Amino acid sequence: MVVHVHFDGRADLLLQLARYVDEKNDIRGTLAPVEAAQNGTELLARLAGFLADYNPRIHAVVRMSDTLRHGDPDIEQAWRDRPLAWRAGSRQVGARLHVWKELAPEWTVETARDWITAMSSVRLWEELVMDLAWSKRKFVKHMTTNLQHALLRDPPVR
Repeated sequence: MVVHVHFDGRADLLLQLARYVDEKNDIRGTLAPVEAAQNGTELLARLAGFLADYNPRIHAVVRMSDTLRHGDPDIEQAWRDRPLAWRAGSRQVGARLHVWKELAPEWTVETARDWITAMSSVRLWEELVMDLAWSKRKFVKHMTTNLQHALLRDPPVR
């Protein structure tokens, strides 16, 4: 009952918890190196590093929200707020590649946004790192290579 005094229900509690975790983990500061990248190769490598560092920090909240959202329409709606913010960031990555003329011709900014959003999901990180026991280094290496070779017009030579 105390939850309802401070929050507008469980959905609001989870949403505020996710925002608190982002703030506590300084998501803006953590993203700064990604945003400071000067070219597509660097941008995508830094994005892979960000995912390897940040996903473990938010994993518990994402897992809890994902579990609770099934069967609770309010939590389902709150759950949709998070991916919208992440899709906006993914779109910025695609747009930067496009502006730099580094985005491979088969991609649009929007399709790149969708693919980056899917590839950067906590679920994918969980599958590779937690379930299949990939090291952080292995995750970053393969995620970087995958992002660069999928999205860049001229990806680095392996």
